[in-house]
Order: sequence, then C-alpha cells, then structure tokens
Amino acid sequence: MSGKRLQISALLPYHSHNRERTTGNETISGLGDATVLAMYSVLAMPKDSAVFNHKLQLGGGVKAPTGQFDSENNKGSVNPGFQLGTGSWDYLLAAEYVITRKKLGFNAMFNYTMKTENEKLYQFGNQVNYGSTLFYIATIGKVQFVPQLGIAGELFEANNQYSQEVPDSAGDIVFTKLGFEAGIKKWSVGLHAMLPINQNLSNGKVESNYRLSVNLNYSL
Repeated sequence: MSGKRLQISALLPYHSHNRERTTGNETISGLGDATVLAMYSVLAMPKDSAVFNHKLQLGGGVKAPTGQFDSENNKGSVNPGFQLGTGSWDYLLAAEYVITRKKLGFNAMFNYTMKTENEKLYQFGNQVNYGSTLFYIATIGKVQFVPQLGIAGELFEANNQYSQEVPDSAGDIVFTKLGFEAGIKKWSVGLHAMLPINQNLSNGKVESNYRLSVNLNYSL
C-alpha cells in the first residue's frame, strides 16, 4: 500500500534451508517471520525531471515471531541462518536511496534490526543489512522487465542465551547478487541469486554456499 510519500509493505517469507554436517545433511522449511515496514519519502524529485530522478526513504517496522525457532539447533556452535525465525519480536530501522536516469537506475539500502529475547531465553544479536543494486528498466508490450546486478552484506552481533554471550556467534558476510523483476499492472515477480564473496561466520565454523529467492508482490 502506498500514498504520495508513505509506503507500507508486508512480507511473509517461506524458507527452505539445507546444511551439510559430518553426521549427514539437514533440511528445514516453513514460514518465516512476518514483517510490516513503513517507509516515508523525505526527498523526491518528480518523474518528469529532465535529467535524474531520485528518492530518499526513511522508515521502520516490526517483525513478528511467526517462524519456528528450534533451540535444539543452538547447542554447541550456533548457525543463526539455520532457523525459520528468531522466536522474538524484532524492530527495524531502514533507509533506501534510488536514483534513475531514463531506463538506468541505482539503489542503495541500509537496515538495522534490533532483536529481543524469545520465550526460550535466547536472543539473536542485532543485525545490519546493506546493499547496492544497478538495474535497467525494459518494457516489452505491457510487461516491464528489470534485470539487476549488485552486492549485499550482513553483519551479526553476538547472540545471548540466559543473558550470557554465546561464543562464536557473531559474524559477517558479503554477497554478489544477480536477479530480475517482471511486472504487469499491480503484480510483479522476481528471481534472485546470491553468492558469497567474503565471509566470516561463527569464527569460521560455518560456511554459507548460496541463496536463491523468489518473490511475488501485489501493490494496492
């Protein structure tokens, strides 16, 4: 849902995680944590501007614990990525800047997630997400195609259990990402792939291979 300056979005993800261990492969899948995010345009240049169009949005949101949190996964070294949800109510601050010239555009984003303790007395560390994307807008008939290329990064603070810091639970990772969006009228669908180019997760005890995501959007 969006107005002239205010944009409200809701996200309900479905996750499928796989990991390889010496004892065998493990897979978990299901709904993740639902997020509602409100963004307000504090700076916007009209679309009919002669050279560049740009927009700066600031906002915040809340993430509800709709995804399953399995504390058994957190014995020994912790893999924050191998969960469907945090099990906690988390709060987000977000910023996004977009600049376009004709059909070419650039996007930069920054999110900070503040996480709380869940019912099992486990608290994931606060998290920073950032990224930048170069995109091109092509229209074929009534369908708009938007191929994208960029980078994305994540930084994790240490987790806590029973108010004690969990060893080897902090980390960071940087991805290169490739994808596209296709839209018609109020509907759009996207496919994105992310490959790590640098990572240090759980003091090197965890290695991320790749991520694939598919998204379906509808605008009110």
